[in-house]
Amino acid sequence: MSLITFGRSITVSLDTDSFAFTVSKGKKVFKTLEFSPFIEFKNGDKVLLSDAKTKDSARYDRGRGEGALIRLSGFDGDTLDLSLYTWVEDSCARLHAELVLHTESNRVIKEIAWPAPLYSFDTKEGYSVLNLMNGKLVYDSSDEECHPSLDRLLLGREAYIPFWGQIADGGSGYLAIVNTPWDARYQYDKLPQKPMAIGIRWIPSLDKIAYKRAISYDFYESGADYVKMCKDYRKYTTELGRFVSLREKIAKNPILERMIGGAVIHTPFVKKHVTPASFYYNKEDPSKNDSNILFSDIADRLEALHSMGVEGAYVHIDGWGAMGYDNEHPDVLPPAKESGGYEGMSDMLARIRKIGFIPAIHDNYRDYYTAASTYNDDQAQVFADGTYSYEDIWYGGMQRKLCSELALGYLRRNYTDLKAHDCLPDGAYLDVFSVGLMDECANDMHRVTRRECIEYRCQCFHYLRSLGMISSSEEPLDEFVNALDLVHHSPDFVGKLKGVSVPLFELVYHDALLIPSYLGKGLYDSQKSGGFLYCLLQGNIPYVDYNATEEHLALVRVARELHRDVALFELMSHKFISDNIQESVFANGTTVRADFESGEYKISFADGRMLEGRL
Repeated sequence: MSLITFGRSITVSLDTDSFAFTVSKGKKVFKTLEFSPFIEFKNGDKVLLSDAKTKDSARYDRGRGEGALIRLSGFDGDTLDLSLYTWVEDSCARLHAELVLHTESNRVIKEIAWPAPLYSFDTKEGYSVLNLMNGKLVYDSSDEECHPSLDRLLLGREAYIPFWGQIADGGSGYLAIVNTPWDARYQYDKLPQKPMAIGIRWIPSLDKIAYKRAISYDFYESGADYVKMCKDYRKYTTELGRFVSLREKIAKNPILERMIGGAVIHTPFVKKHVTPASFYYNKEDPSKNDSNILFSDIADRLEALHSMGVEGAYVHIDGWGAMGYDNEHPDVLPPAKESGGYEGMSDMLARIRKIGFIPAIHDNYRDYYTAASTYNDDQAQVFADGTYSYEDIWYGGMQRKLCSELALGYLRRNYTDLKAHDCLPDGAYLDVFSVGLMDECANDMHRVTRRECIEYRCQCFHYLRSLGMISSSEEPLDEFVNALDLVHHSPDFVGKLKGVSVPLFELVYHDALLIPSYLGKGLYDSQKSGGFLYCLLQGNIPYVDYNATEEHLALVRVARELHRDVALFELMSHKFISDNIQESVFANGTTVRADFESGEYKISFADGRMLEGRL
């Protein structure tokens, strides 16, 4: 064993043979699991980093802190030459682990597993913190077993935000932040009554590792919990200049202020057309594959909701295009002729604005339908091996993926046309841009990495804002928060791991993004009291059912009153009073308590008002 010890704010001992490390902070010691870091190739080959025949290690100190550099090469039959740099940034007591390839492999890498997972503490009182969709705690004492088979990619449904952490007795623990999350996945494994093992996997970009990969760790001696982790990540992203609050967004786009204390309404499909090639095509009763509603009928129903007391609603209009919902994108114009065409759509938008609602449309610049009039293989996303994606699930049938670099041009083309026909709405939802995994494209005419894909998608959102529109997409991924005003939802995790639901995303970003909540069971079917209590605890804007009843609207009024009070304020804390009772506190002093057993709720506003009720 050969050890290099470094760090002043924390002390790290690195074994240069096994790559294991031990971290001491005060009286607490943190260790990596017994694990052999490896490189796996797409052809099934696998090498251990310890297999390197040439290994040079030394202290590597620079002005920012102390560390150790290990350089590895001489893998049998491979050109690999890489460095592992582990160092302590003493100004913030942060441990950094960085991987650089000096020479790429002559085989295509599938993933690199380094550094090893940190030891998760042998305690039944501890838990892991995962950004599985809105957020989960997984207790060491849980009987759950989980070895995920999904993609586990960061910046997707299994990691809205690229951090995880683990907490033990007394609040000791660590927070891991993936500083380069664009081409990374993580592995989380849980055995019954055992702590979870969580580790990083670096994946290639267009079949190359291409750039430095980095992860950092903060350590807690005591007093930490999942709220502390969220606040530390909020500080991290703010320091990088990436946190943009709703107040700042409103200053640039005043229409957004009208949504504070408002609501969100989804219309039925204006037009529905399911092609025979679609998974959803109804062979038994073909008549069910087509339907349409007049644009004027949509306006009539929204006026009725307004007369029932709904105000300031953002209206998401589905299926307005020529062939209806999920058909022939990006060539969706003109608006559905059977429903009124340009004239009918223009009149509907005018009527929606007249009652103070905000009209918005559902749109899509990723799903690339082969039935689109301008479809061309040369504009579709191409994988590094020369193949295309293929899907025939959605209503429009066969589709590939439009290369993200080309999306803005199609968006600009369509919205220039809508404006010319007085049909430009006040908001747009660009489907799956902020939930669908980042795309790569190997076509030399529009070559795109996953990181560039994020940039191109964000350009589309910023274009909407340049038109004075509200930008929206599906779910709240970290790298899109600055470019988005509204998302479709931030639901409970739909995977196999149950865990305990906690609002990790809102603890970081509540006052930076509008997130609607369903007030019935909706996406919270595992909870007896449904989404309404979650809506209150998270201070979210409510959804209004298109065919709302007075009972439903009574809940909407409560949620709107709370949203008006807290939307622009940070969610400071969340805690479990008991197994069934949760409490949230916002930065303006407003407190919400919800009982998931009895259905009771209590809102204590900062100005002394009290609002109580029971489902």
